Amino acid sequence: MPDTPPEHDLREIWRSQSTEPMELKLGSHRLRQRARELRSKSRRELLNSIVLAVLIAAGSVYGSIWTDFPAARALFAVTAAWVLIGQFFLHRTKRQAPPPEDAGLRTSLDSCRRELERHIRFDRGAHLWLAGPLILAFGTLIGTLVVAVGGRGMLVKMAGPVVALLVVWALSMVVFRRSQEREFRRAIEELDQIEREGGA
Repeated sequence: MPDTPPEHDLREIWRSQSTEPMELKLGSHRLRQRARELRSKSRRELLNSIVLAVLIAAGSVYGSIWTDFPAARALFAVTAAWVLIGQFFLHRTKRQAPPPEDAGLRTSLDSCRRELERHIRFDRGAHLWLAGPLILAFGTLIGTLVVAVGGRGMLVKMAGPVVALLVVWALSMVVFRRSQEREFRRAIEELDQIEREGGA
């Protein structure tokens, strides 16, 4: 029949159909997957922060019982209170429910953006509420031991390198957290670009 389009023309018509909905669907799927990965990472970091906080608080309580120096006791008590109060501030971010599997691009973008912003807030808070008490606890312990031996002996010689290691560790943690924050900021900028291009 002359009016029946040839098979080649049918293929061209099929290929010319808009594929945007499928691309948006795939984009939404990837964003939901990324948000799930970020939520999983967030849960691990929060769990690690709880374990570290309990260890710091327990060590500080033990240190305040163990030492005879009133100043050291006060510093250990401040450390325990600092790290435990810090857990409230690290965990106060309200958790959002994950988007449904059939969520659109806009919902998936918002979910992924919220998780990235939560990571940035956690990284900033970790310096103040975890690294700070840890350094204070170790500093108090080293200071107490140095005072206990009267400022003499091998312990005093070892205290310098330990303090230097603590400072290097703290600085490396700041650099690492800052690089993570820059990475999360770049990811948020990419999400904003996807949102602009997709017209979400």
